[in-house]
Amino acid sequence: MKRMKIFSLLLLLPLFMLGGCNQKTFTYQNVERDVYNTGGNISFEYDEISHTAQFGGENEVVQFYEKDIAKGWLNEGCRIGIKINLPKDLKDYKSATAVLGGEKLNAEDFIAKYNEDTPQYAIFQPLVNKENKTIQLEIVWKEGYAKQIYYLVIKDGTLFMGNSI
Repeated sequence: MKRMKIFSLLLLLPLFMLGGCNQKTFTYQNVERDVYNTGGNISFEYDEISHTAQFGGENEVVQFYEKDIAKGWLNEGCRIGIKINLPKDLKDYKSATAVLGGEKLNAEDFIAKYNEDTPQYAIFQPLVNKENKTIQLEIVWKEGYAKQIYYLVIKDGTLFMGNSI
């Protein structure tokens, strides 16, 4: 009997370590290409199980973009973009944060609003290149809730447009 209790604890311990004890969570939301199809005319697939967005394919070309301060693009380069629906049971997104490729973002950096007031969805448009083909995105929708992790991946064989093209 004692062995069974120890065995049960050993099985459950990793679950508590991964998920945290009693930590609040939100359901992962629908992910699509961003509304602007950032990246150009490239393929897009989203795997709901691994939370991985894949872009491009053999000989497809990721588009180059100039810097655009109005869009928050402080650097030029090739970009891709995703749109994530917001959790339906959350009304206040002010404390939302994200870490995209090591850069910390506040809610106003990624929450798109309708009519300046109503939060609509989250949008992310990171720079990518042949050395930076996999980007991890971590989102905490509200302080005190578990983070969600997404992966943005450029498929092998995808090309990157240069600013001279």
